[in-house]
Amino acid sequence: MILICLIVLSLFGVDCLICDQSDENIYDLTAHPAPSNHCTELDYQYNKILTIPHGVFVNQVNLTILKISDNDLESFDNGSFLGLDQLDTLWLQKNNIERIVPFSYIDLKNLRILQLNDNLLKNLTKDIFAGLGNLQELNLSKNAIDFIGEESFNHLKNLRKLDLKENYLKIITKKTFKYLNALENLDLYKNLLNFIQDESFLHLMNLSHLNLKKNKLENITNGMVKGLTTLTHFICDSNEIKFIESNSFSDLENILHIDIDYNDFKVIPPDLFKGMVTVDEIQLDGCSIRNISNGTFTDLINITYLELDDNELELIDEFMFKGLTQVSCLVGKHILKSLSLGSYFTLVKNTCIQKFTP
Repeated sequence: MILICLIVLSLFGVDCLICDQSDENIYDLTAHPAPSNHCTELDYQYNKILTIPHGVFVNQVNLTILKISDNDLESFDNGSFLGLDQLDTLWLQKNNIERIVPFSYIDLKNLRILQLNDNLLKNLTKDIFAGLGNLQELNLSKNAIDFIGEESFNHLKNLRKLDLKENYLKIITKKTFKYLNALENLDLYKNLLNFIQDESFLHLMNLSHLNLKKNKLENITNGMVKGLTTLTHFICDSNEIKFIESNSFSDLENILHIDIDYNDFKVIPPDLFKGMVTVDEIQLDGCSIRNISNGTFTDLINITYLELDDNELELIDEFMFKGLTQVSCLVGKHILKSLSLGSYFTLVKNTCIQKFTP
């Protein structure tokens, strides 16, 4: 085995010791000499480690970064990380982890970043994240998660970013994210979501980014994003949405970007964008939209980009885009000029039965 240590010196002695034991064909951590207890970063990537024995890191009191990604890790228990009180970042991605034993992370009271993506996790249950009160980023993407227990995240009071993309979730309830009051970014891209209970995100009082792209949602109700007054980016394109309820976005007081393109709702409720003076961009491509009521976009006084490409618009008149003095609007293969506003609208790939010209 080759142990490579990179020492960074300061005026007062050893400031940082990076120990590299990656790609050394390691199976058993106890069968190899322990690295220096001065290590601040320890890299075990690209080995064949199967498990993390109890207390194996107990002397690594200065460790802040531990990388055990790209191994064959299947399990660890509530003594695997004993002694790592100062650990800030833990990489466990690209292993074969199927379940997490409750209280496994109980010793990691200062951990801020946990990477568990690209594993085989199926269920998230109570107390599996116990001890992680200071965690800020949790990556669970590309697992096989199809169930989240109602108290799975109850210990994560400071979590800012949660990545759940490319799993098998079908349902979100009011209790799924109940305890994540500090969450700012929630990524649910490419799951199998077909139902989101009204007010499921109500407790996410700091959420700014919500990604629901490429799921199987069939409607947007006026309770889906209720309470998300801090949301700036709502992405829900490439679902199977056939109906959007009136006033669905009424709580989005600070929204900047809305992407609901490539769905099949055909009709935009006239009050959908009412009062949305902060929005800068809306994408409505490929939604089979046939008609847009006059006044639908009236309150969008600060929008600069309104995309309506690849729809089935049958009627465009001079009042449809009234008030949109700053917008560049994509809706068919024509360039129209509003007589009253002097604003130009670029029309691409639509079926326009009737149109007006300057």
